[in-house]
Order: sequence, then structure tokens, then C-alpha cells
Amino acid sequence: MNEWRVGGARGPRDRYKHACCIRGNCVYLYGGRETKIQKDLWRYNVLLNEWSELDTNTEEAPEELEEHTMVESEGVLYIFGGMLDSAYAEVKTPLWMYLIDRARWSRWRGAAGGGQSPCNRKGHSAVVYRGAMHVYGGYIDMKGSSQDFWTFTFENSEWSLETSSCDSGPGPRHGHSAVTYQDGMYLYGGLTGLKEQSDFWKWDFSSLSWSRIRVLSGPSKLFGHTAVTFKDAMLLFGGGETQNGGKSPFWKFQFSAETWQRLDGGPLQPKSYHSCMGWGVSFLQCGNHFSTSQNSKSEAKSWSFKNRYFPSFTEGSADHQDNGIEMQTFNTQSKAEEQETGQKSRPTEDVSPQCLTAHTNSEGQSTEDPQDLLLIVGGKPLSGRTAISVWKISLDKV
Repeated sequence: MNEWRVGGARGPRDRYKHACCIRGNCVYLYGGRETKIQKDLWRYNVLLNEWSELDTNTEEAPEELEEHTMVESEGVLYIFGGMLDSAYAEVKTPLWMYLIDRARWSRWRGAAGGGQSPCNRKGHSAVVYRGAMHVYGGYIDMKGSSQDFWTFTFENSEWSLETSSCDSGPGPRHGHSAVTYQDGMYLYGGLTGLKEQSDFWKWDFSSLSWSRIRVLSGPSKLFGHTAVTFKDAMLLFGGGETQNGGKSPFWKFQFSAETWQRLDGGPLQPKSYHSCMGWGVSFLQCGNHFSTSQNSKSEAKSWSFKNRYFPSFTEGSADHQDNGIEMQTFNTQSKAEEQETGQKSRPTEDVSPQCLTAHTNSEGQSTEDPQDLLLIVGGKPLSGRTAISVWKISLDKV
């Protein structure tokens, strides 16, 4: 089974090597491995702390996947790579699209005029920049680590290979991390074959060239870690420092100063092959899409975490009574409005994160900036619980 159920509550089972992305107030999760590889799609509402499973019972949906990637653009999820059968993968580009509003799957079958497209791979990176998905590296069966740098343009649904990337740069790589900031893509660590790496690179989308970032201190050799762009910095979490395990480091890289700072990881256990996402207005530059509509009367607010770390589980699970969750969502609609509409407001996916603060003055106005959270979903080692863990880390002092 790919789900757990306690007292009527449902959610995905714990796993690693899955893929996640965020849109609005919802996290989307596909596949990954527990005791076996999965082919399920789940949506997690951050405000409500609720999971719901989405339909994958169609021929257009992906199969069982691990170490794949998933990005979102304009309400569409793009899932690439992670297939198991290498022989089958040679004749099929492993790219699927899920239209969120229509709850409909489709598979990429090739551009109208033909052309090149990437074969199956695992452990690659995928970022969104100016209307396209950029995929670097990955592990290809029978070939090993790859240094391919592919671009998939959303508007015309076509692939192109960046040939100039092979002349210099990180070289063959998988299990690395990649984020975008301004006109650059920043790539850290990973594996070349079985060898761990600790190098740090920038790809300039304007000049179409690589440059290596050299600093005196910073993270050690890492693979299976994650990174996100936060304001004018990159946050890096988790990963293995050797093939035998890791220490779950938590680092911040300041882009302008090109300096690393080690952050307090709190009681977080070591994690690798997890998923990490940013939620809040400070992550808008990372490509996350938040609704800023002022027309909705149902706005939600959440209590500040004050840099406390704790896991979150779906209401009704066996773990829920002991996890010490402080995040609460509550209704800001007045009693008069409730009587007028006959309904109680309920936060949905489209609630603006600009409303996410619990501290107000006597006039009901916010007295602090909206809160930003780092969400860490699943990862290895498994939690020992049936339910997948969702760690919510406050970034109000980072």
C-alpha cells in the first residue's frame, strides 16, 4: 500500500527519492521509494495540514518513478525521468504533464518537427527559468553520470541541448542540487560515478557559460541534499557526506558576498534524498506561484514558529497527539459575515501567503512581515512511522 490510514485520516507513506514542488499553499508529491517504488500523486495543504490523493489511474500518468524531478509552471506539473526499464527508456522521453485545475494527465510524445530529446535518467536537477525547464546531468543506466544540459521550452513543448555546457563546468554529475537566482543557476556537489563532490558552480543564462565559485569554507562533499533560493541567498540542507551517511548540515550561501554560513539545524535528524521547498512571499523569486487576490473573504493566519523545529502529521494519525505542533489555522471571517453567507470560511490553495501572520495590533493590522517556512518532506532514513513527515522550519530570523 502507498498510503496510511488512522481514524479516517489519509496520507502518503514515508519514502525517499520522491519529487515535490509547491504551488500556492499546496505541496505536490509524486512517487519515490519505501519498500518498493511508488506511482502515486498527493497534494498537501500547508494551512490545513491535510493530504489528499490525486488520480493516477490512467494510461497517461507516469509509472513507478524514483530520483525523478517535478517542477511547476502556470498551473502545470512537469515530471521528468526516474523510470526503471532502461531498454524501454531508450525509445521514450520520460516527461509527463499534470494540469492541476483540470486534474488531467498527458505525456510528451515529441515535437511536431522531430528533433532531439533526452533519454531516461535519475538524480538529475531541474529548475525553471524564463518559460523553460533546465535539466542538468543525471545517472543513465549503462552509461553512468551524465553532463547533458537540456532545456524544455513550455510554450512550444520542445527540447534543445546546450552544447556549450560540455566545454567547461561541473562535468558528469548526479545527486547534486541546483537553484536559480537572477540570471544564474547555482549547482552544488553530487556524485561523479561513485565519487562525492564538493564543488560549486554557476551557469550564466546570459553569457551561456560556466564559472566556478571558490570559497575558503562551506559544506563538505554532499549528495542527495536539497537547496532552495531564499531572498538573496541559497539554503542548503541535508545529504550524505560519504556513501555511509551524513550529518544533515544546514547552510546559507549569500549570493552577493559569496560567503557560506552554517545555520543551527536544531533537532532535525540527518536526511538525504528528501524534498525541500520554500513557502512564503520571500520565495516568490524562486518561481513559486502564490495568489495575491484580495477578493477572497476566507483568509487564514498562522502562529509564528519563532525558529522552532517540529514535524507535522495529518490530523488523526497515531503520531499527532505527541508531535507538539504549534502551527494553527483559524478563521478571520467575522461572525456577522458567517451568518450572512451561511458558511464558515476555510483556507484553500489560493489563500495568499501575505496573510500568514498571527501578530496584529488593536486595529487588526499586521505588526510584522509575513512568515516564511522551509518545508522538508520525507527522506532517508525513514522516520520509523507509517506516515511521511513534513518538517516546518521558521525562517523569520535567517
